[in-house]
Amino acid sequence: PPSRLRLSPSPSLPVADGTSVLFNCTSDRAYPIPTFEWYKNDKLIQRSIGTSIHNETNTPSFSSSSLLTLVLSPFDHDHVLRCQVTNEASIHDTNVELKLDVFCE
Repeated sequence: PPSRLRLSPSPSLPVADGTSVLFNCTSDRAYPIPTFEWYKNDKLIQRSIGTSIHNETNTPSFSSSSLLTLVLSPFDHDHVLRCQVTNEASIHDTNVELKLDVFCE
């Protein structure tokens, strides 16, 4: 099942109003390739099949990731972005959350 989930924004939060932020959700050792579901305040905004990540030795590490780009506004401030990862081996929901932090200049 998916494990050791990480959710990393680029650029890192907080960001200014109108900034386009790329969120990368990564899961270790997930096989078969999991489905990633992105939620903002519990509302599904994107569903995708994970992309396999190969390490330097080119042996499959079964790590998988999904990318989401959002243009953030003050309206998004304090909203919760959640990445939920599931595959056939999942016993329970596996997710990681991040509170959005947007400031006005």
